[in-house]
Amino acid sequence: MSNRQIHWFEAKQLDRVTNFSTEIEVVKAAIRAGVPMTYYCTFKETKVYFGLDGHIRYLGRFKNRYLKSIEFQLLVIIRNLKLVVSGSNHVIIVNQDLVKHVLPALFINKLFRKGNQFVIDIRTTPTNPDSFQADMKRFHRSFKRP
Repeated sequence: MSNRQIHWFEAKQLDRVTNFSTEIEVVKAAIRAGVPMTYYCTFKETKVYFGLDGHIRYLGRFKNRYLKSIEFQLLVIIRNLKLVVSGSNHVIIVNQDLVKHVLPALFINKLFRKGNQFVIDIRTTPTNPDSFQADMKRFHRSFKRP
């Protein structure tokens, strides 16, 4: 795995309060172990790199939350397609909200017999009480094979 490049995509806004230890510390550990790793996410108001310039990539430019959401989703699809087309040495990690966004890249990966690996990060399950039942159904559906 040491020669593999890890690309971790999350549909989150990275900030020190909610994501610092669960994301930043993982990136730091990979870097200390000599594993090339890039973390992709979106931002709330500003882009903060926590001393990890070059390892954190904020996808998108829009500040409007609706446009930012659409832009982020499109950029995740495009970035994953680029990764798969450009090589066979990537581990692509996505959280459950982005599973459908990597399906085109997964299809290309299988079609051209690339050696890229895809991983789903399921550490965060849906927690909104008002929509929990529907969210859990969608969450479990995302694990079924395409």
